[in-house]
Amino acid sequence: MANLSLSLKISGNFFKKAEAWAGSLEGPATTAYWIDAICINQGDTEERNAQVRLMKDIYIRSELVLIWLGEESSNSTDGIELISALCRAHRNGKISLNGQQILKEEFVPAGLPDPKVPKWKALDALYWRPWFTRIWVIQEIAVARSAIFLCGDYAIPSGDLILSAQILDNRGVGILTGTEPREVTNMALAINAFHFYKWDLSSYLVSARSSESTDPRDKIYGILGLAIDKDNTAFDPDYSKLVATIYRDVAVACIQKAKSLDILNSVQDPLISLLASNSAPPERGAAGNSEATVSFSKDHKILYARGVAMDETRAVGCGNWPKNFDNIYSLTSSSFHESKLTTLKERRWRQWENMASKLGTYYYPTGQDVQEVFQRTVIFDAPVNTNENDNPLPLKELYRAFHCQWRRDRHFDGGDDKSLLDKNPVAGAYAKAVNLATSSRAFFITRKGYMGLGSLSTCLGDFVTVLYGGKTPFVLRRRGGKHYYTFAGERYVHGLMNGEGLKKMGEDPEVDDSNVQEFAIL
Repeated sequence: MANLSLSLKISGNFFKKAEAWAGSLEGPATTAYWIDAICINQGDTEERNAQVRLMKDIYIRSELVLIWLGEESSNSTDGIELISALCRAHRNGKISLNGQQILKEEFVPAGLPDPKVPKWKALDALYWRPWFTRIWVIQEIAVARSAIFLCGDYAIPSGDLILSAQILDNRGVGILTGTEPREVTNMALAINAFHFYKWDLSSYLVSARSSESTDPRDKIYGILGLAIDKDNTAFDPDYSKLVATIYRDVAVACIQKAKSLDILNSVQDPLISLLASNSAPPERGAAGNSEATVSFSKDHKILYARGVAMDETRAVGCGNWPKNFDNIYSLTSSSFHESKLTTLKERRWRQWENMASKLGTYYYPTGQDVQEVFQRTVIFDAPVNTNENDNPLPLKELYRAFHCQWRRDRHFDGGDDKSLLDKNPVAGAYAKAVNLATSSRAFFITRKGYMGLGSLSTCLGDFVTVLYGGKTPFVLRRRGGKHYYTFAGERYVHGLMNGEGLKKMGEDPEVDDSNVQEFAIL
């Protein structure tokens, strides 16, 4: 085949800046560039199938990965300066990654501006540039030898950008400043997973479920190269297949190989898939150490899984919509939208509290106090990081501080209410945990009196099940015949996260061996 040459005109300033950075490297005078938007014919299915297999190797072998975030905005310089200030404070020993909530008084001594100055909004805007939300970037940055982010005329080493986000997340800086580094910290987790943890595909899918892709097939193909089981023939890229077929084949292969249902925890709620992801509940072993007991129909369209229908949803509260839903709302409503959103949040929280209080002052199915269970449920029963780590405060005191401050400020979410932590660090630390657990979720109560957090699509009559091989409870909805169901995602259910449901067999007359059944999941 004859050699072909083609000249392309690249608009904008990116090429000049990329050339300048590449020219600073030691090597041959002629530099070879690989740009995926140009080097892959997106209209040729066979070429896409072949090229996607090479993506990881291309980035591994590159001397430098240049990441174009776009031109400078009116305040991007402020955000870039804050990244440098955060990294400098860490390297000078003024801010450590000790997990304790930072206080407002610690900012200036560490060389950081006051948490209320507008500069922090500039940093938040930088973290939420479109590049960070794409599924493909996880692989691109994870395998790169060296990477530099370009924003207009500025260059940011990838290590500095990631470290700044880790500081914000680890020390709770985001609560005080209103910055949300989630997409960047998720990227850092993927880097560590590739180099140290050696995840399989199902683990990456759960971790990256908030990432976006223009082609739904790339939700899998975009991170496939990182997985230790990437050579499984069931995962071979094939853009000619229907999306549903690809997802089904991957799920079947993951379940059969791992003998677990971990892959099901990557299923996203369709109500929020276009807005944001909810945080995954802790995977603690709802089915104990059991292996998945499953089979599939010949066409792989039906999953037969054994387990127990533990309970049924009987009450569902209003959902806590994600942060960027607030942003969308602000663009389409009047100037007083903030007061409306605050009122909605307050009503939602009152409703959730009232739902829990209607269970009475007696004990929960686990034997715990009902109010204590509510306080644990809204934070996924996770530890709360405060500056009282040497003498941890009881949960009731944490909640009381949070509750009193919230009532006083008529505000709630830790991610949106900076004044909460300014006035009461303990209250703010609990608010951060609440915001992380409840974002994009709805509070619900079951017929037997269990509390939980489910997706925004949670419905009355949902069956809360524990399936063998599952790390969380799953929800099934009856469809068609008596044993046919549709899968409705994972749930956090307090008291059913650590194998308690299966332990009840033989102890609870409503849950014994005769309750184990095979569910046909469509």
